[in-house]
Amino acid sequence: MRKEQLLNTELLEIVSQAISQMLETDGELVKRRVKEESLNHRLAVYIENFVKRSCAYSYLSVDIEYNKNYSQEKAIEGPDGDKQFIRPDILVHERNTNFNNKIAIECKLDYMNNHTKRKLTELKKKPYSYEHCIGIVYKPEMSYLFVYIATEVEVTKHVISKSDFMKT
Repeated sequence: MRKEQLLNTELLEIVSQAISQMLETDGELVKRRVKEESLNHRLAVYIENFVKRSCAYSYLSVDIEYNKNYSQEKAIEGPDGDKQFIRPDILVHERNTNFNNKIAIECKLDYMNNHTKRKLTELKKKPYSYEHCIGIVYKPEMSYLFVYIATEVEVTKHVISKSDFMKT
């Protein structure tokens, strides 16, 4: 699948442009397998640059490892009904509101585990209600990356060539 078919809204195009910028500018970091948090920080910087240039979304904040929902810890219900505290990797949102939660992103180097996929589906639901929940697997040794798109009930995996991002 080509990224144009998958990332086809204005907000997701911002994410797509940021991935392109990151691969072009910081691709060496991916290849060298630096810690995931370093890669996520770089991606968040590029997302923020594109968000701030957007007339429609310049009021949004881009945060990494953001663990709050107002003054409460961000949490989801675990598979056994237990409360699990979470820190999504990258959020594009209006802080201190649940009305403008736009994008939640989880990123991994090599694979997306079931807990992370469940986190993405739970972030689509109330009280968070993120408009888009996506997972990115960088796959340093490969010429492609995985992009996961979550609904409230499932996560679908898509393989996208890194060269598709480099053409934007």
